[in-house]
Amino acid sequence: MHRLWDGLNVGAILAAILLAACNTGISDKSLRYINPDEAITLAAGRDSLLGIGGVAAGVYIDPRPQADFDAERIPGAVHLPFDRVHHDHRDLIDYGALIVYGSDYNDSLALAMSKRLIELGHKEVHTLRGGLRAWKAAGNKVETGEGG
Repeated sequence: MHRLWDGLNVGAILAAILLAACNTGISDKSLRYINPDEAITLAAGRDSLLGIGGVAAGVYIDPRPQADFDAERIPGAVHLPFDRVHHDHRDLIDYGALIVYGSDYNDSLALAMSKRLIELGHKEVHTLRGGLRAWKAAGNKVETGEGG
């Protein structure tokens, strides 16, 4: 029986098992992209008839480095660095939608943050197509200065 292991790379087998166990099924296909106008609507939330069962307001999530966030950001955005998401994501529970943005189109940090929030169980995660570049191109304002 132990001869079976003689020709196999045990390390490769263990790595494959670990990768299979860590596969959450989250991929680029899991992402929901929205444009700036749709983001504004989601962030505003909406009231229901008679004030019962409205949709909670959403929030913009900015995973970029602090210096980039301070330089310019979507007004009201929450700065949540990617390395803090596991610890701080519960602070986002009260928002109706999480709108993640980066600096530009196909921003790898924004895509990774969106996927991570989905993995952590958030249901309404959206990625702003084009990030801050598309936001500004659509004529929307930005905030500047030190943020939280």
